[in-house]
Amino acid sequence: MPDLDITVFSGDPANTRSEHCVDSFHHPPFPLDLQSLPTLIASRKETRQAIAALRHADLFILGGGGLLHDYRGALYPWLLEVVLAKALGTPVALYALGVGPIRRKLGILLTQAVLSRTELITVRDQNSKELLQRIGIRSPDIEVTADPSVLLSPAPVVNMRSVPVRVFRRSEEYPLIGISLRPWFPYTVKDQKLAHEKESHFQMTLAQTADALIDQLGARIVFIPMHFGDRARDVPLCEGVLALMKSSDKTYLLSERCAPQEMMTLLGGMDLVIGMRLHSLILAATMNVPVIGIAYDPKIIGFLSSINQEKYAINIEDLHVERCLSLVKSVWLHRDQIRREIQKRVIRLKQKALWNVQLICEMLESAEER
Repeated sequence: MPDLDITVFSGDPANTRSEHCVDSFHHPPFPLDLQSLPTLIASRKETRQAIAALRHADLFILGGGGLLHDYRGALYPWLLEVVLAKALGTPVALYALGVGPIRRKLGILLTQAVLSRTELITVRDQNSKELLQRIGIRSPDIEVTADPSVLLSPAPVVNMRSVPVRVFRRSEEYPLIGISLRPWFPYTVKDQKLAHEKESHFQMTLAQTADALIDQLGARIVFIPMHFGDRARDVPLCEGVLALMKSSDKTYLLSERCAPQEMMTLLGGMDLVIGMRLHSLILAATMNVPVIGIAYDPKIIGFLSSINQEKYAINIEDLHVERCLSLVKSVWLHRDQIRREIQKRVIRLKQKALWNVQLICEMLESAEER
């Protein structure tokens, strides 16, 4: 539908405008936290413009990604956006969302009440659908599709400004293993001393695992942060692991932000990706790269199940060196078979992801007819 007029609500509207050539404003009902409050106050005019855009829209799309969960209260601002759209008379579609966990009674009640009044719900995995059904959402029908990122195309290596091309200039004699991590315990463990202890243990386990992979398989390790910036902390976490390694000279840390298509190409150059960030697993699998998931959240298992690789998941609470080594060696031994299975499954995921697009087009065409 080439004539669509699209406005995107964003945490960084200026970047969104320049990167994607669309109108963009800050999220109208935010702040998500106190740090966002000065931005909201300073941009009252833009907030009014955002609400006006929402009022005049034919459709409001909430998506995609794992937005609907109750870690640190993250659920409520997204539900508030849906409430605002409905109050302004704008139809709402939930687009390929990941859902859960939602454990608190208030979150369950609000999710049931708000989402039951939307016009379309698609989710990116079966676990999300089952959770919404348990919450009590009976209408609209919930369709399982796929994460939209499977439809991306990789950037040609020659055009990649940010990604270190030298990673690809290597001997084929050793496995190149990508590792993507994210901070977790500081966000979920209330006792900060305990959170620090758990994160330190996590870093040491990963450092020992990486050293063992280098010693036993002759592997080379590439640490691949997916999120950059002061609040993401992916890079400092990887730097902490590197500092604990004995063989850090046989590793590389990506230190520059990449476009998603560039990240896809980088991940596609790996022989194996050990991923904690969900989209490191999705983009690697889309490039037919075997993956091992560090399951800190149900969405990791959900995605691995969709590509028939759930046996290659490690619960973050059960992470230890021997388990990691065993899985890596198993993947390396069966890598050709695994690649073929992933390729077959990804074709189906791409078809499901396109179904998201078809459903949205049908909604907009119906609105035009009215």
